[in-house]
Amino acid sequence: MKKLLGIIYGFVYGASLIIPGLSGSTFLVIFGCYDKVCAAFALDFKAIKEHFTFYIVFGLGAVAGLVGSIFAITELIERFHWSNLIFAALILIGLPAIIKSADGEGAENSSVKFKPLCIIPFVLGAAAIVAVSLSEMFLEGGSDSVGVIGLVVYSSIAAAAMLIPGISGAFMLMAFGIYEPVMGALRALDFSIIIPAVIGIVLGLVLGAKLITFLLKKFRLMVYSALIGMVIASVVMLVVSTFM
Repeated sequence: MKKLLGIIYGFVYGASLIIPGLSGSTFLVIFGCYDKVCAAFALDFKAIKEHFTFYIVFGLGAVAGLVGSIFAITELIERFHWSNLIFAALILIGLPAIIKSADGEGAENSSVKFKPLCIIPFVLGAAAIVAVSLSEMFLEGGSDSVGVIGLVVYSSIAAAAMLIPGISGAFMLMAFGIYEPVMGALRALDFSIIIPAVIGIVLGLVLGAKLITFLLKKFRLMVYSALIGMVIASVVMLVVSTFM
C-alpha cells in the first residue's frame, strides 16, 4: 500500500511540475512527504538510505506524471493561445496560499505581518519579471535569444523556487520566457536545449534545497515579498502577451 501511495504521490508531483500555476511542493506538503523529498534534493545521504524504497517508487511515479503531462499540456498551449489565461487564473487562485505560507507553516490562526521594507523585494521581483517578459516579447526566438547560459540560469532559479510551497516551477519558466522552448525540446528530444535546462534544474534543486531553507529561516517575509511581486507581475504579463 505504501508503495502504491508513493507512486501516486510521485505521479501527481510530476504532473504538477508541467502545469503553470500548480505547485508541486504544495502537494508534497499535503501528502506529508515534503521533508523527505527536499532531503533527497539536498543530497542528504542518511535520509536517502533510510527512505530509499520510497524514493524509487516516488521517482517512477514522478517520471510517469511528467512524461504523460508534457504532451497534453504542450498540445493545449499550441492549439489554444488563450490557454495563458487559464494559467493566469490558476496562479491567481494559488496566490492566497502563497501569502498565507509567508507567515510560516502551521500558522493557521495568525495573520501575515508584512513590513514596509517588504515593498523593496516586492518591487524588485515584479520589475525582474516585467523586464524579462518585455525582452522576450521584443526579441525573436525564445531559447535562442536566451542562450545556453540563460537556460542554465533560468532553469536553476525555477527549480530552486519550486521547492517553496505555493510556487510553480512551470510558472517560473513561463515568466522567464523559456517554458514553451523547453517543453517543445522535451517532446522533440532536442538535447541542445534539454541538456543545459537539465543542468540548471539539477543545480537549482541541489543548491536551492539548502539555500531556500536558509533564506526562509532568516528572511522569510522578504523572500515571499519578492515571490509575490513576481507572481503578480507574471499574471499581468501573461494576460498582456495573450492579446499581443
